[in-house]
Amino acid sequence: MKITRNTKGISKPIFILLLILAMIIGGIFSYLLAAGYYLSLGTAVPESTSLSIKGVAFDATKPGTFEVTVLNPTYSPTTANIAEIFVITEDNNVYTIDEVDPELPTTLAKGKQETFTCTWDWGDFGNEYVKVVVTVEDGSGSVYNAEVAPVQLTIAPVFATVDTEHFNITVTNQEESSLDLEITKITVTLDDQTEIEITETTPSLPRDLAIDNRQAFKCAWTWTNYREREITITVYTAEGFTFTRNYTTPDAVQLAITDVDFDVTDMEKFEVTIQNTERSTASADITTVSAMLANQTMIDIPIDSPATPYTLGIGDSVTLTCILDWEDLRGSAIAIAVETPEGYYGYMEQTIP
Repeated sequence: MKITRNTKGISKPIFILLLILAMIIGGIFSYLLAAGYYLSLGTAVPESTSLSIKGVAFDATKPGTFEVTVLNPTYSPTTANIAEIFVITEDNNVYTIDEVDPELPTTLAKGKQETFTCTWDWGDFGNEYVKVVVTVEDGSGSVYNAEVAPVQLTIAPVFATVDTEHFNITVTNQEESSLDLEITKITVTLDDQTEIEITETTPSLPRDLAIDNRQAFKCAWTWTNYREREITITVYTAEGFTFTRNYTTPDAVQLAITDVDFDVTDMEKFEVTIQNTERSTASADITTVSAMLANQTMIDIPIDSPATPYTLGIGDSVTLTCILDWEDLRGSAIAIAVETPEGYYGYMEQTIP
């Protein structure tokens, strides 16, 4: 006997629809499992705006500016009100960026990013790492560690007191630099912000300075009346960079104690030898000798000879005999200082034998 089975097939379109429906249901189920896991960890959508810095670019071909790309993520609850941008250098100095394009403050919608061009003279920080900080109102800003482009030019000044009508600088384009530079101008800025352009240099300007090369300049400037002053020397390049060096000009008188002699055959006196160095440009009137003992006590030391005030010419030395009963001070440290009425000092520390 023959048995006949009657079967009905499922059409291909219906099968495809059922397959898609199964995939959707499976996806929803997987999402619910994952969401439950993250909720169990306490993960939550941020309640305040949280920015992200996507990148910072220092371009050696664009001196004086850098770019910051900022993103307001899609999960951020609101539009970001960007307040300011500032830079923290390796020496922990903070520089607020006053000139930004687009201008600050400004807004940044959720899911949007913006690149800001910041004006900042970063020449003195070439090849260093800095922190770029973007702040927002009523939210969390962002910090980005960035490497400044490797353009490094250093300035080494020398002010010789035998010639107060000139000073010398050696300018070096460091081996790590990425650009050959052309020096076009040198200036001196005084502590009262007066800027003086050096119009006479040897060799003359402009002057090319290739990578890993140095150039010495003799600069004409009469600085006799600017002794012991804080100045800033600035070197400008044709490429748009500026490099600076802070410096204190030397005193008119530079004293040095070259020797202190405690003779054990006479422990009521000692001798101190003082020189008015060749770097001085004026004579020195020696009037006072003082000492600081090991217990931090300061005492004035009478001068037995020669008679004071004693005028000490440039490059000259004198040995003073000073009265002090130092027998009970043997083996202890002592600091000797000499002084002129103008406040110039010489100083030496020594252990009493």
